[in-house]
Amino acid sequence: MKIMIVNGIAILFVVLLVTMTQTRMFIQISEEECIANLCMLTNQVCLNFGENQENITDTIYDRTVTFQIPKMMAQYEENQEALESAVTEMVTHSTDYNYVMLEMLDGQRINSGSQYLVGRENFSVIRDNCKFLLDTYTEKTYGSNIWYRLEDGGVYILKDVYDVQPLQYVGRMVVHLKDNPFEISDIYTDNSFMFFDSKGNYLTSAGKELSGTVEEAFVEVFQNQDDLSYIEIDGGTYYVDKDTRDGWTAMGISTMESYHKVEDRIACLAVVFGILGFLLGMVIVFVLLKKVVKKLKQLQQSMNEVAQGNLDSSVAVQGEDDISQLAATFNYMTNRISELLDELIQKERAKKDVEIEMLEYKYRSLQTQIRPHFIYNALETIGALAKMHRYEEIEKAVLHISRYFRNITMNTTKNFITVQQEFDSLRDYTEIYGFIHGNHLETVYSAREQAKNAMVPTMIVQPLVENALKYGVRDQTEKSQICIHAYKKGEELYITIKDNGYGLSEEVVNAFRKNQKIPSREQSGIGISNVKERLYLIYGDRSKLDVHNRECGGVKVTIVIPFSCQEPELETSSVLEELEELNI
Repeated sequence: MKIMIVNGIAILFVVLLVTMTQTRMFIQISEEECIANLCMLTNQVCLNFGENQENITDTIYDRTVTFQIPKMMAQYEENQEALESAVTEMVTHSTDYNYVMLEMLDGQRINSGSQYLVGRENFSVIRDNCKFLLDTYTEKTYGSNIWYRLEDGGVYILKDVYDVQPLQYVGRMVVHLKDNPFEISDIYTDNSFMFFDSKGNYLTSAGKELSGTVEEAFVEVFQNQDDLSYIEIDGGTYYVDKDTRDGWTAMGISTMESYHKVEDRIACLAVVFGILGFLLGMVIVFVLLKKVVKKLKQLQQSMNEVAQGNLDSSVAVQGEDDISQLAATFNYMTNRISELLDELIQKERAKKDVEIEMLEYKYRSLQTQIRPHFIYNALETIGALAKMHRYEEIEKAVLHISRYFRNITMNTTKNFITVQQEFDSLRDYTEIYGFIHGNHLETVYSAREQAKNAMVPTMIVQPLVENALKYGVRDQTEKSQICIHAYKKGEELYITIKDNGYGLSEEVVNAFRKNQKIPSREQSGIGISNVKERLYLIYGDRSKLDVHNRECGGVKVTIVIPFSCQEPELETSSVLEELEELNI
């Protein structure tokens, strides 16, 4: 009850505050919107008007050229009948004009005679107006289209006529436009628009029709360049905006009456919705409080069970409200904790298995280093004797063996070495192996400059090269080649090992693709799957190991790890990170 009372007072206060604030804001916005809409509509109407008048003049020019009127006007005496017929054909029901009058260089005039399009009662008026324009405005227009509005309200276009081949002035033309040639969309009919030329002469109007006195008053206001934002005429208040494009000016006009009605409707609707909002809010609060209290008690009980160590405890999720979502999240958290604990145990076991296998490999490598200094000195002595007797092959073999054992001794004590160090050690190993196979084995090492100093885990490449040497070398009668290449691509380091041997069996390839254990063929080596597990333990999902048979024969192994010239820190298990996020 206390919550209901407090919420009821809060809802009432909020509803009143919001209703009053929003009502005032909406009334202010409606006025601002009407001004903004008027500006936008005036801009669009002016743009449409310019395009429309350009289309009209282009149509007149195109039809004039199509009917070869300029050419016939240049030879009027010879083509008088054809010219009269062409002028008549220029005017149709689909054109924006309904009357055309031509004036030749000698003063002769002909017209389209379209009484059935103009109307008999207006034909004589339009004809007299065309004669008036030709008699009054005798200066050349030089290709321009001069627009006129006469006392009868009609709109006329006066222009010169030129023949193109050769270019010569052949006369003039007057065109009468149909009533309202600049119709606009119905969405603009709540506003009025008036159009003026560059000299301020009123041409025509569109949209909502204005009374004669109001229209004359706006013409006077425009010509006097008065403030055109907010004016009063004949007791009416108007918003006014103008926009000018290509010498034409459109003046948009909107009355205040419609906006006052909108303001009254907003106030009434605000009161109605305020009362409904208060009542609805009280009902919702009552229903939600009843459900929330019940669900919170269930959630509290399950939390207490989890706190006592029962991770199998869960809350029944009913609905999609916030408490239900919280219960679903709680269930997911407990299930995820159980999964992460199981995954952590499995990863730790796998990590220990890999570490034990690595220790065994290091131990087997160290077994070959019994009394290493004695071996180094003995090999160097043999090398010196071989050199004295010019046994160059023995000298080279002993030198590679000595250097290889030195590198093995140093590298097995480190977790990470550079690509260059890894390649130097492998080069000695493959050179030694080459003495066994003679000229039938060729090993190629290459590394781009950026990749030479990149850090890689110790003995991560050597097991793969050993496998290539052991199982990727062909018979003694065939040429065998192993290529090891390192390069940087983006933020990753790529190391590829390719051979031209006989390839892997389908069983091994399928096992690798299914992430199954792929042991080496001898107990002294480290399997490919073991290398993949080491990479995952060090770099996580940012590492990749790909093994596949080459189309030209042999096997290609690709290692992809993050590029770094510094020894990276071993990544914390993702499982531990998720547990930390869950505060476990």
